[in-house]
Amino acid sequence: MPKTSKLAANALVLLGVVALRLVAITPVVPLSDDLYRYAWDGAVQASGTSPYRYAPTDDRLAGLRTDWLFPGAARCERQGSDPGCTIINRPDVRTIYPPVAQLWFLAGHWLGASELRDLGWQLVSLVADLATVLLLWRLLLARSRDP
Repeated sequence: MPKTSKLAANALVLLGVVALRLVAITPVVPLSDDLYRYAWDGAVQASGTSPYRYAPTDDRLAGLRTDWLFPGAARCERQGSDPGCTIINRPDVRTIYPPVAQLWFLAGHWLGASELRDLGWQLVSLVADLATVLLLWRLLLARSRDP
């Protein structure tokens, strides 16, 4: 394959990665509520507490609760939930995510993903997708393989 064709193919793959993620970005994530746990675990770690220690509903973590993850009583009532409800999945259970994932959640927290709520975590995921593609590309080149 000519060099220009390879370059065009690589650019097309990179554009495809970005396009697929951008198409999937929505104001509220419709398919999974996992990102709310990512945001919570990142905030808990940033406070200096292990997310393996307490469940999100534990009163010892009440100071970390935000209106985004723990909506007020009025919104809980509109949703048909008890006051103090949360959008975090399995709120009475400590986290199940492994340590490397926890580092990712902490990085997302530090990058300010939760400030933009669902959209922020989707944008952080876009960056992760791009970083993965670029890392794979570099590894293939380093091994004299065709990316």
